[in-house]
Amino acid sequence: MMEQSLFINFLALVAVAYLYFVVKLLRGWQLFVADNKPTALTKKGISVVIPFRNEAENLANLLQSLEALDYPKQNFEVILVDDASIDAGPEIVNDWLAKTEVTTRIVLAVGSGKKAAQAQAVKLARFEVISCTDADCHLPTDWLTQINNCFQNEKVALSFGPVTFGGDGHPFQKLEFLSLIASTMAMLKVGWPVMGNAANMAFTKKVFLASDEALQKVPNTSGDDVFLLHHVTKSGAKIETHKAIATTQPQPDLSTLLSQRLRWAAKARHYQQTSAIVVGALVLSINALMLAGGLAFLFGATLPWTFWLMVAVKWVMDFILLWRSASFFEQKLKPHIFLMQEVLNVVYVPGVAMLSQLVRFSWKGRRY
Repeated sequence: MMEQSLFINFLALVAVAYLYFVVKLLRGWQLFVADNKPTALTKKGISVVIPFRNEAENLANLLQSLEALDYPKQNFEVILVDDASIDAGPEIVNDWLAKTEVTTRIVLAVGSGKKAAQAQAVKLARFEVISCTDADCHLPTDWLTQINNCFQNEKVALSFGPVTFGGDGHPFQKLEFLSLIASTMAMLKVGWPVMGNAANMAFTKKVFLASDEALQKVPNTSGDDVFLLHHVTKSGAKIETHKAIATTQPQPDLSTLLSQRLRWAAKARHYQQTSAIVVGALVLSINALMLAGGLAFLFGATLPWTFWLMVAVKWVMDFILLWRSASFFEQKLKPHIFLMQEVLNVVYVPGVAMLSQLVRFSWKGRRY
């Protein structure tokens, strides 16, 4: 009887904790949407850093968007780092170099992996402000303008902007990514530096070089965004957000999607930031409890009212957050897709979290 009472109380505690968590996210999202920085007259120099590996099918789209940036061409440079590509990507870049007016150079990666390639490029950069994106992204014309607005405050060391998926199809993948990005931007606005996305990230060269030695010791070839965020948070420097949306593409198939998610989740074992550990534990716990409760219900168990309260709290609060964030990205939130995604998550989230710590995976032709 005592064990049952403790379990009921635990479920209620998880429900209350998740309610508080999403209420804070809703507040953070409101702050993010309402934040309109004035356009700065001063145009800082910005170095755009882009590692790439086997991105031949995406590079033309990226390069076109770099060409169209509404920022003085003398005030930015582009450094592309070829991380041992085995496709036609380097040739596409070199063809573009022959005709573009954008100051650009392509260098061969010395180390292996995105994190090492990024560090190499930052050390070559001419300017103090460094902006990063991925080779499969398309950038809005005001991308560097909005980044420049962030760094008018000399106390700002790091900034993030939103990322979205383009194209048609992949509704579940798009909804999952919408949830991740909305949570990322919201948590940054309420002072919970848990996640960031290197597809739309900028920082000062000074803070990166001060962090690089510690970051290179993390035994993970990616994490160039999250671990830098956590390190900058420890330093007490200011972190900003902006609203220029970088557009990327969903993964083409289930195998590639799972490899990417395992790669992302594998970073968690190296987290030292308290907020990241707590948030990760909360999200994992509520999904694992829902999975256990769902299985018990299928086998005829009678579940306490606190279990159904927990389910209701999660689904209602998730829907509100996604509904509000979808409008910002000019997307439609379809209730039936949302419900199916919520059901899938009770298996997907604990499954990916567990597998990421147990199995190896492949990414961009490399085994990790």
